[in-house]
Amino acid sequence: MNRTKLYWILGFVGVLLSMTGDLLLGAHVHPDAPDAYTRLMLGCSQVPHLFIALGLFVGAIGIPMQYFGYESVLSIVRSTGRCATLCRLIHWGNVAIAFWGASVHILCSLLMLMMKLFPITPEMLVGGNMTDILGSLPPTLVDFTLYYLMPITAVMLLFYYVMAVALFLAIVLGKTPLPRWACLFNPMLVEVLMNFMPNVNNAIVNGLLMSNMALGGLITFTGVLLTYRFVSRNSNS
Repeated sequence: MNRTKLYWILGFVGVLLSMTGDLLLGAHVHPDAPDAYTRLMLGCSQVPHLFIALGLFVGAIGIPMQYFGYESVLSIVRSTGRCATLCRLIHWGNVAIAFWGASVHILCSLLMLMMKLFPITPEMLVGGNMTDILGSLPPTLVDFTLYYLMPITAVMLLFYYVMAVALFLAIVLGKTPLPRWACLFNPMLVEVLMNFMPNVNNAIVNGLLMSNMALGGLITFTGVLLTYRFVSRNSNS
């Protein structure tokens, strides 16, 4: 078994674990609200402790394993030797997803636990402006979000989006052995598609919204590898 295939298998297992962790946290029917994220904030108090604990644990294992899946994609992209700079950007994005991504997952799980311990009510989310709303929320939740969760999330997302754009450019510019249309196998595709998800309150939709980054990894790993194998088989025949 070559390294690319081994890394793909490890990454595929990782993305399945990540999705499982996200579904444990998010695949629930929440109280009615105008949008999915408000529903999640209101519904954290109803998520069982066991689901939060398992979601944290399983996701914290699966997310670092996604590093291997993205590195398997990178090994295919860099095989032509024509996009060294883009490959470096992809690599550091992989590192950010694996380690900072796992940190963000843990912090988000802890925030869900805190919102279970300090429940948010619909009345807290009604105000004339954001200052009024923040002032009505428990100070512990606000401080944890502003000083712990948001900074590391911002850094991780910066590397994540740079990685996704670099991967898109490497393929669409024809610098890889993949056809240009394979640029569609990109983790940001799921981010775009999520904007078209129906605004309904059911466990499936809520779970998919929670697992959007894991779904992006699944599409990228699977699409790139299958396309590469198809192209390689045709070129050898």
